[in-house]
Amino acid sequence: MIGIYSHADEQIGTNTLEDRPMELLIFVAFEIVVIPDDYQMLHYCLNLHDKSKAHGITASVPHRISRRSISRHPPTGSIESYVDVLTLLETFLGPDICENNSNSKDQEGILGLETVFIDNLFQFNCTCNFSSLYYLTNDYKNGIAFKDPQEKLKLLIDSKSSKPFFSKFDEFHHDLKFSDKNLDFLEGYLVSFYESLNSLSSDMETLEARSRSLNQKLIVFQNTEKKLAPIVEALIIPPSIVRQISDGEVSLQWLLALKYILQRHNELEIMLKERGGFVAIKAAEQQLSVISRKAVERIRDFLGSKIKALRVFGVNSQAIQKDLLMFRDLYTFLKIQHSSLAKDILKAYINTMSWYYFSYFYRYTKSLEKINIHHFQKNVLLGSDEGSKRGLLFSRSTLKDKTFMQVLMDSVNLGNRANIISSDDPSVLLAHVAENSSLNGNNHLLYYIETGFRSLNFALLDNVTVEYQFLQDFFGLKAGESVNKVFESIFQKTFSLGQAYTNDILTNDSYDAFGILICIRLCRKLEFELQHRKVPVMEDYLNLQLLNLWPKFQLVMDAHCESLHRSSSRSSLHSYISDSSTGDSNGSLGSAALVPHPLTQAFSSFLAGILTLCENEDSISEPVARSVLRLRNEFESVLTKLSTSTFCPNGHEIGKRQGSTKQEKFLYNNYFLVSTILSDLTGPLANQEKDHFKLLTQAYEPN
Repeated sequence: MIGIYSHADEQIGTNTLEDRPMELLIFVAFEIVVIPDDYQMLHYCLNLHDKSKAHGITASVPHRISRRSISRHPPTGSIESYVDVLTLLETFLGPDICENNSNSKDQEGILGLETVFIDNLFQFNCTCNFSSLYYLTNDYKNGIAFKDPQEKLKLLIDSKSSKPFFSKFDEFHHDLKFSDKNLDFLEGYLVSFYESLNSLSSDMETLEARSRSLNQKLIVFQNTEKKLAPIVEALIIPPSIVRQISDGEVSLQWLLALKYILQRHNELEIMLKERGGFVAIKAAEQQLSVISRKAVERIRDFLGSKIKALRVFGVNSQAIQKDLLMFRDLYTFLKIQHSSLAKDILKAYINTMSWYYFSYFYRYTKSLEKINIHHFQKNVLLGSDEGSKRGLLFSRSTLKDKTFMQVLMDSVNLGNRANIISSDDPSVLLAHVAENSSLNGNNHLLYYIETGFRSLNFALLDNVTVEYQFLQDFFGLKAGESVNKVFESIFQKTFSLGQAYTNDILTNDSYDAFGILICIRLCRKLEFELQHRKVPVMEDYLNLQLLNLWPKFQLVMDAHCESLHRSSSRSSLHSYISDSSTGDSNGSLGSAALVPHPLTQAFSSFLAGILTLCENEDSISEPVARSVLRLRNEFESVLTKLSTSTFCPNGHEIGKRQGSTKQEKFLYNNYFLVSTILSDLTGPLANQEKDHFKLLTQAYEPN
């Protein structure tokens, strides 16, 4: 409970209360403390009231007030020594103090101050019933005075109005006891919780220490395991691996087991070099050696069965090679464990594939030999005797043999035969198609020699590419002498077969200059394709083909040149001009004799075909350039002899000047025809020939 309390007895010291009564009242008014007992508070207030009354304290007497310490007085002349006590009491007790102080005298002022003070004192505790104290103050106002404070307190306690007040204190006392019990229980619970918390903290510290110890042990264990694990794994071969190697089927899973054995073998070799021959290492090496010998045996049987399968007629070798590439590590393991057996396997494969490719291409070449091929004989040469006899080239009288005429035109006209060079079609002529082309009813289906040549050599190129890559991937042969030597052993007979087909079947006694030159261009294309595929092992074969084809082409071109040279002395060459027009009355030839000769038409078409096949930059340095030059010179020589013998014969009566004019016009017409046919061609060799015949045309151009 809040009340008013003063330490006046202690703070005043030797001075009595009668000596300083106002100071005591001021302290009572302004020092507010907590009084533990309500009875003591009431007793003290009544005792204080009697003391103030006995000394005649007035409300208007100014006096000094104390500081924080009541035993020390404020210094004289300070602001605190002249504070109006009544003003301070008015601030604290209320505004009614001013009226009581101004209208009362000594006794009445004191009673008014006491009344207001006690009334305001009751306002500090709204929950307490101070009706007894109120009655006590009324007695003071009525002039009743109690000299003994105990009587005042007894009167207040015995008052009827104080019973509810003390009953409420009993309830508060009961509640406090109940609260004390609960607080005691709570205090015990907190003490127990604190003890448990301390115990848990100590347990956690113990666990933390054990955890650090276990972590250190774990680190030591991991480091030890890291060092010992490779050694233990290298020394132990699982039973599942042993069963797989000895009894399992050769498959991808078997291959994984073999890789495991190879890995253990490499690790044991490292351990032997680093740690020497310990007992455990030697024992593991013996076990690994037994397993390795069993694996070598299984690999030998597996590869042997695959090689035997290649000897079956009609089998697809590329399918078997594809299966073998999935097990390329088998041969690698075999070379490491048993090198001599690996060489024997390689020899067996070489012999098998040599037989396989030779037998396959032998049957294929026999099928290509059955196709109907255009065979150009000597009768298709420029200015040939056969043409003269039949009157097909130099005479218009007989044009009955249409078949021969078609062959003659095909021999000098290239047509679309050059498309086979630039074609990107990878397909070749199949064997059964070639065989069926020669059956009854299919004789009209003809092929040129370049068709069979391309089919054979493109088939060789595809098989060579596959085989070369297989030798490198499966057997591990490096590019160079090792793989080239093995490759030559496999394809030597097959390449000889291709050479024989080209020399004996295609170009033997053939005067097809276009076909031979196209085969040469196809060889060049195959060489570029080999470089693109990075397969250099077929270049020798193609170079040998070129060595055989170029002389064949030279022979054909020389035959054309010889035929032109001999044709200048034949009468059939001149009969065309004499038969093509009738002379005038003087015996001179008509204007029809001045048209280009059929020989010029044949030569122009033949030369255009040759130049079309020589569009590359290297054609000027090739043998074909010399052949074209010789052929052109022979043609000019023949044409000059023909014009001279026709328009300026010896003993003829026509004037020399008139004959010379017709001769020039005849030559101009023929050279102009050649220049016109060659005008659309491209290439360095073609440009050279076009310029030459353009000069001839300008030289004989009539004025």
